[in-house]
Formats: sequence, C-alpha cells, structure tokens
Amino acid sequence: MSDALIAGYGRAFTIHFDLVEVDGVDLRVNAVDAGADAIVMTDEANEGTATNDFVDEGSGYSLVLTAAEMTGARISIYVIDSSTKLWLDTEIVIETYGHPSSAHPNMTPYWTNGAVNGGSPTTTVFIVDGFTEATADHVIGNKFCLGPAF
Repeated sequence: MSDALIAGYGRAFTIHFDLVEVDGVDLRVNAVDAGADAIVMTDEANEGTATNDFVDEGSGYSLVLTAAEMTGARISIYVIDSSTKLWLDTEIVIETYGHPSSAHPNMTPYWTNGAVNGGSPTTTVFIVDGFTEATADHVIGNKFCLGPAF
C-alpha cells in the first residue's frame, strides 16, 4: 500500500493512478473499466462499485469519486480486473480533512496570495491543530506529507 492521498470530506475528488501489466514490468496503457472494476470502501465498511468508471488518460487513468463517496474518514479504492486479469490489482487510499468525521478534522488548507518559502503564488498551505505548515516542500500537489516535520 502506498501513502494516502488527502482530500476534502464530502467533496467530489478525482484520483489519478497507473495500472501495471500482470507480468509486473510494464504499465498497462489500454485498460477499460468493465463497470465493476473500481470498488469503493468507506471507513472499513461494506464495499461497493464506484459510481463512475475509471477513464483511460493515455499512460495512466483517472477516477472521479462523488461527494457521497467522499463522506468518510478513510476511503479505499480497489482497481481489480473483474474478468481476465489484464493488470495487477491496485489499492488507492484517501484520508479526508476538514470535517468532524474526517481523518484529519483540524487540517484546513488555504491558498496564499503570494509565494511561501519560495513556492509559487498558488502554494497550498495547511493548518494542522493550530500549527501553520508553510514550508512549500512539504506540500506536493494534492498530497500532504504527514511525517517527521510534525
């Protein structure tokens, strides 16, 4: 399992991922969701098929999760070929923020009007338990690196 993505509780969210051929060497670049290949599990409860099918973006794929699918502290997405096993199974984990029922209820993102520590004017900055994390190298796209810095 890889690090968890961080996303807003109860907000539609698009994830991007790749799939690997069953030989474990090359990326699978032409997979098609057969309608039941993306499975969503919220807060370790029952699993269900994702509302939307994943989409081939060329070398990778995207999946739009609905706001309803994002109403949990921890959302696990399993991308499993339901027919002939053309790719290795993949798990994507998302932890939510900004709601009392989220995994990180006290984390609030905001966007600065100017550069922060050499970052761009659109640098995302997070507040975690009242501490402002303004070091741009801790913010990577839509991922927030929780680690030794805290």
